[in-house]
Amino acid sequence: EVAVLGARADWPALRGLLRAGGVLVLAAGSVVALLVALAAPWLAGVAADDAARAIALGALLVPLVGFARQRQATLQGLGRVALAQLPEQLLQPLVMLAMLTGALALQRTPPSGTQAVAMQVLAAVAACLLGIVLLRRARPAALDAAAPRAATRAWQIGRASCRERV
Repeated sequence: EVAVLGARADWPALRGLLRAGGVLVLAAGSVVALLVALAAPWLAGVAADDAARAIALGALLVPLVGFARQRQATLQGLGRVALAQLPEQLLQPLVMLAMLTGALALQRTPPSGTQAVAMQVLAAVAACLLGIVLLRRARPAALDAAAPRAATRAWQIGRASCRERV
């Protein structure tokens, strides 16, 4: 949809799509993360406090990953396929590796599960921040200037056609 609206230069509809998609991804991801975090003690078992904390922290990845996928799809739709992959494929692993190396150097023992998950969340946040910067730089100026317009009927038709393909 991003590529189609971009090719048509329908910037208001594209801005509306991105705004609506962002709200949906944030809301759905946050609900799932909250449910997982609340269920973490049950999922990990009562005696495994470290596992429960790791699961609860890992739940923070749900909205981050959702947002990353939306940003990647937007950049790909704008014709920036390689740039879309950069944060999660390059920066996130490098940040994770740097944090693990630092933890091993400082603690002299491997990090706990909770610490490792916390590092992964921080690496995902770093990738997310870079992704935001890259998307802002790659967006056409006309997109930023456009007032968002919802095209819910067209989006419903597009969603229905996607379901038919599956």
